[in-house]
Amino acid sequence: MELETLSDRQKRILDGAEALFFRRGFHHVTADEIAGAVGISKKTLYQDFRGKRDLVRTVVRRKMTRLEQVLARTLDRDGAAAGDLSPLMEHFRILAGEMRALGAEFIADVMKYDGKLWAEVNAFRREHIYSRLQQRIEAGQEAGTVRSDVSPPVAATMLVVLAENLLTPEKMVAFDTTPSALMEQIGSVVVRGISI
Repeated sequence: MELETLSDRQKRILDGAEALFFRRGFHHVTADEIAGAVGISKKTLYQDFRGKRDLVRTVVRRKMTRLEQVLARTLDRDGAAAGDLSPLMEHFRILAGEMRALGAEFIADVMKYDGKLWAEVNAFRREHIYSRLQQRIEAGQEAGTVRSDVSPPVAATMLVVLAENLLTPEKMVAFDTTPSALMEQIGSVVVRGISI
């Protein structure tokens, strides 16, 4: 399904599904609940989406598209060109907010029940987030705000690997933390560690 060509009804369905999925995870949400939340019949829901899995995937893809747009504006704004690392910290705050919105149960459901979608999420993080982080670190080096002995590809890879390996439901429980708090901590430790 092309996100650019969604009808108003499809957008309403996605909004309703997203709210339910992010609050309770998708495994425990039924098509009847989604249809009821949007005020349509289940039959109408299935006219627009093949099933719950199609809805989950479209919700996640829409979320990734929106996130990429927000991150692009944050990391590419004028102050970033001067080597200011505050856009990098803002990047982590945005990611933390997005992680908070998704909820640990939703993340756990995607990991457990849709490995292909989870792989797509990780690919998104590597392709879109990694390249912007690397560019930001390089700009910081040029401006003299990031240590010259830091390898931008290595530092960006470290950030992505940290996120992929620490932002899991198991780690949230082990660390007794939330996704957003962990993202803030990763960002703070790494940005302070590479700064001059």
